[in-house]
Amino acid sequence: MPFKANLHKGHLTFHAAGKHNGLPCTFQLDYQAARSSTNDYTLFMQLSWSQMKPDTHEYFEKSSASWFDLWSRDLTPLPSAKNESLPTRYSELATEALNAETQLDNIPFIQQQILDALRHGATYTTSHKEGGTHIGYRNCHFYRQDYGESNASETFTDEPTFLVFLRRFYDWETSKTLYPDKASDQIAWRLILQLLHR
Repeated sequence: MPFKANLHKGHLTFHAAGKHNGLPCTFQLDYQAARSSTNDYTLFMQLSWSQMKPDTHEYFEKSSASWFDLWSRDLTPLPSAKNESLPTRYSELATEALNAETQLDNIPFIQQQILDALRHGATYTTSHKEGGTHIGYRNCHFYRQDYGESNASETFTDEPTFLVFLRRFYDWETSKTLYPDKASDQIAWRLILQLLHR
C-alpha cells in the first residue's frame, strides 16, 4: 500500500490504507523534525476488527501486537526533536517530497524509472517453497527466469511487451492488501517500483 504525501500548514504527513489478513488498516507517517544530517518521524498504525465475528476478536487483539512489532522492527525510537528541527531544511525537504510525489502520479515516469534501474543492475526476485523467479536485464534484453521445480525462462525483445508482463506478473502482489478490490494502475506501478532490488 503506497503512502500519499500531504503538506498542511507547513507540516508534512504521509497516509496509506489497505487491508491485512482481511482487516482494514491505516498508517500515518508524520515528518516531525529535520536535523542537520537525520530526519525524525512518528509512525501511527491502526487495525480494526470490529466488523469481524465476535469470536475472532481475541485472536486479532493478541496477533495485532506481533504484526506491529514486525512492521516496526527496523525503526529506532528516539526522544522528540521538534526543538532541534531546522525550519529551512524541513521546508526544503518537504517540498522535495511533494515534488517526488507528483512524479509518482505519472505512470510512464514510473515505468521508465523501473526500466532504467533494471538496465543498471536492479532485479526483481520472488521465492516460494517450490522455487521462485528472477526478473532483470542482461545481454541487451529484459528476461524472466524461474528456478526450482520450474526452469522456464522468457526473453522480451521490446519494452512495451516486458511492461505488460511485469504488470500482469505482480497483479496479485499489488492488490493483496485491497482484496477483493484491485489496485489501480497508478497504485500498482508505484508498488512495483518499490519491489525493485537495487
